[in-house]
Amino acid sequence: MNSPKMHKKARSGTQKTSIRGLPLEKRTEVLATKVESSLRDMVESEAERKSQTVSDWIRDVIVKKLSRRG
Repeated sequence: MNSPKMHKKARSGTQKTSIRGLPLEKRTEVLATKVESSLRDMVESEAERKSQTVSDWIRDVIVKKLSRRG
């Protein structure tokens, strides 16, 4: 589902800010989880709909959730 063209396009449109809106440091860490294939399909569809990579879409969801705390 993530073709190389979509991936390159998605990368160019990704906003790179931290949770507090500061410039984002280099991404060096990996978080991993196992999910059902139906959830993976939904995430891939949402990422594609927003012209993002799956990784960037998941990161944005996490950032939004954590920024609501506090």
